[in-house]
Amino acid sequence: MDIVRLQKNVAFLIDGAFFIQRFKLIFGPDKSPKEIADKLEEMVRFHLSGDNLYRIFYYDCYPYDKKETHPLTNKILDFASTKKTQEHLALFEELKSRRKVALRLSEAPSTGNWLINPQQTQALLQGTITAKSLKPDEVHFSLAQKGV
Repeated sequence: MDIVRLQKNVAFLIDGAFFIQRFKLIFGPDKSPKEIADKLEEMVRFHLSGDNLYRIFYYDCYPYDKKETHPLTNKILDFASTKKTQEHLALFEELKSRRKVALRLSEAPSTGNWLINPQQTQALLQGTITAKSLKPDEVHFSLAQKGV
């Protein structure tokens, strides 16, 4: 008696932020949106094991696109024109063009906070540095993603 294996329809759920972070660490930061999308589909198909691909649900957040004033330099930072924002938007467009990919994007929060890097915070608390001695690259803008 032969055992018949029925094919299943399989959906994959991808955490976009985690995927991109790991992808760039493993494959390098200089990949085009097409190369990233191709590799994503290749990895998904590797895990199908003969089943049918129903859909790839790619969850991420729109990049933050507001302007903020740096607290130390008073320069305006336009997050919409950063390389990272442009790369994310290009990847989203590439993924939208794929037949089996469903893009699920949440909204970026409307505000964030400027935070001092942990090493400098520790030094401030210990009194080894003062707030006036902080350098512009020792603070960063932090955002918390809303739900998808």
